[in-house]
Amino acid sequence: MSYIYHIADQNAWEKAQEFGFYLGNERDQKDGFIHMSLPSQVKATALKYYADALHLVLLKMKESRLTDHLKWEPNAKGVIFPHYYKKLEIGDIDAALPFSSQTFDYETL
Repeated sequence: MSYIYHIADQNAWEKAQEFGFYLGNERDQKDGFIHMSLPSQVKATALKYYADALHLVLLKMKESRLTDHLKWEPNAKGVIFPHYYKKLEIGDIDAALPFSSQTFDYETL
């Protein structure tokens, strides 16, 4: 079973649980999709965009649940990332793991 991941602000995650869906962070909303990562991409993404951020969670989802609105697209360097073009329903999220880019055990993904 393949999983994909999204790094989210803890407060945004708590609000999403109240509303039943997650719209992504400011960057996601500006870009028009929710940025996601494969297990092998989470560490580089975390260190690039969230190195000093506090109060984060790592959302874990089964790729097979998201296929209708999931696109695989290259970033500026040509690396392919999963992008989700819909609000993320809470029921599609398998876990919200406490997350810190500096201390997370990436080997567990």
